[in-house]
Parts: sequence; structure tokens; C-alpha cells
Amino acid sequence: MNLKKFNKETQTWDIIASGNASGIVVTDPHFVNEGDVQKSVNDVLVEMDNKIEQTRRNLSWVVQNGTIGGGGGGGSIESSIKLTNANISTIDGVNYLYATTQSVTLNYLITAKIPNQRYTINVALDGTYIIVDQVGYSSIAGDLVINNIAAYSSNTSHSVVITVTDQEGISLEPYMLTIVESSISLKSSVTSNSATIGAPFNITYAITNKMLGTDTSLIVTNEAMNITKIYEVGKFGSATPKTVTVNFFDLFGETTPGTGSTYTIKAQATTTVDGQTVYSNITSNTIVIQNSTDLVVLVEGISKKGDEEITKFSQSGNIQFSFTPYLSNVNIIYYAIQIKCGELVSYIGNNFGATD
Repeated sequence: MNLKKFNKETQTWDIIASGNASGIVVTDPHFVNEGDVQKSVNDVLVEMDNKIEQTRRNLSWVVQNGTIGGGGGGGSIESSIKLTNANISTIDGVNYLYATTQSVTLNYLITAKIPNQRYTINVALDGTYIIVDQVGYSSIAGDLVINNIAAYSSNTSHSVVITVTDQEGISLEPYMLTIVESSISLKSSVTSNSATIGAPFNITYAITNKMLGTDTSLIVTNEAMNITKIYEVGKFGSATPKTVTVNFFDLFGETTPGTGSTYTIKAQATTTVDGQTVYSNITSNTIVIQNSTDLVVLVEGISKKGDEEITKFSQSGNIQFSFTPYLSNVNIIYYAIQIKCGELVSYIGNNFGATD
């Protein structure tokens, strides 16, 4: 209920008493907005309450972070969160982490004037919150675990935003991070786990490098022989895998593989970004050597059956050639030779012991 009195000067009814704060007005310029002549008591009280709340928050920040300025020796200790992972690099103000796995653990530390201060931490991955209200404390290191960095985006890079709030509701400056996921990965495949001497045997490698534009290499090692070969794959223009075919028998150098022996071939892809070397996972293939399907392999002196060009000799002198058997437990080796002189063709056959 309002009690009103008619104002002859303004020709309006002024409220002189009311049971509601909204019905009572003040005309003091200190409380009235510029351009207005009056404001309700209710509006004044709401505005003052907001100012008090803002002052309370400011005082809380000062208590937590130290005084600002003051008497020539003052200063401030600003609260902040930072990631301490050793493989984070900062380029042109942007924080990068090159991840070789889908799961990533971020190591963090909150710095504040008051130690052991409680905070709540939220983490957004590609715009979706994956960690909500995780509790952390100042001066105590902690971890933030991202189980699958590719869960919300198929892009090669992912945005991570970490926000931290204290018990008074005051937020620290967010920490921004760009993760380049699964930088480089490797798969290997073979048609069989056994190789036959004299027959082709290849290992096929599929390399995926999501760090586009970087030079990529494939390192393949025959562990038993301690022989390593490096294959240059070149730069990737997309995340589409590139394949490299490696001849298994090229990994023996000048040594003949032993029949019945087992060899382990390990491989790893590698690339370099901003001076940092990044390695893929390691693949492993175990290969067993079987007996040759051919009796012998002609290695020196004359051509063998199936060659496009035959070996030519002068009409005088001796013909010399050698055989190398790739069979285990061989006692006798039989051979046949075709000799052609003009239109005359002759065949010579004989045998010799494996130790001759």
C-alpha cells in the first residue's frame, strides 16, 4: 500500500510512504543514474549489493595473490597453471605437444602465494569438456588424463583448453595447448612366417605420419645379423599411409642365411619436427628359413636357365663357372649344361659332392 500526496509543481502524485521498497524513491544524485531524477529504493539496494560482491571478490584476489603496488616495494604474485611435460614446445606463443599415442597425460602445477589452496580444474578437448571439476591444489603437482585425443575430431591437431577456478569463484588465466595426435605410426605385414632361399620374400610396411611436410624415414634391422637399413620415405601431404616394400634377403649383407634358422626383423619409422625427433611404435616379424625349392643357384661365371641373355665365351680357352648350393644335408649335386656353337647344341651332365 502506498500513501501519496499531489505535487502541484509537477502535477503528479508523489509517494510519501509505502510498504514496498519498490514504491519508495530517492532523488539524491549520488544514487540516481545520469539523466534520471529518481530511482526506487529497491533498485538502489540491488546496485549496492552488486558493488559489495565485486569488492569482496577483489579483496579475495588481493589476499590470495598479494597486494598490488603500495609504498614502493609492493608487488603481486599472480596465480597460474602451467603444464610441465618435457615434450611441450612453444612456437610463436602457441604451446604444442606432439603425441605418439591416443592417450595423453598432462602434468600440471598451480602456482599461488598461498600453498595447498584448493582449485577446481576443467579441461575441454576440441570444444567438449572431458574433465569437469577435478580438484587440485596449489604447489602440488597433478595429472590430467586424456584417454582418446581423437574422440571429438578427425583433424591431425586438437585444441585443449584448461580452466582453473578457486574457492571464491575467481578464474585463473586459461592454459591453451595444441596436441598433434599420433604423430607417426607403423604397421608391418608378411604373406608367411617362413622364407625360402631362392624365392622372393618381402615385408610390407605401412607408415602414417600426421605431422605433414616433415621428412620421414623407415629403419629396418635384422637383429641376429646386426644389420640395419634405412629407407627414405619422403614428406607426407596427407594422413594417408605410405607403403614401403623391403626385400627380406637384403638384410643379410654378404652373409648367406642359414637353413632352419630363425631371424627377427624389427622396424621403426621416424621424423623430426622443430629439432625434436619423434619415433613410431616398433613392429617385429619373425621369419624362419626353409630349404630352397631349386637345387642350386648359379652365382658366378655363366647364365642360368630363364635368363634372357646367354653367356658367351671365346672359341679358345677354358670355361669356368661355380655353383652355390642352398640346401641342408646335401651330399651330391647334379648339374646339366647346354653348350651351343653355331647351330650345334650339346648337353653335358655330371655330379659332384657338396664338399668338392
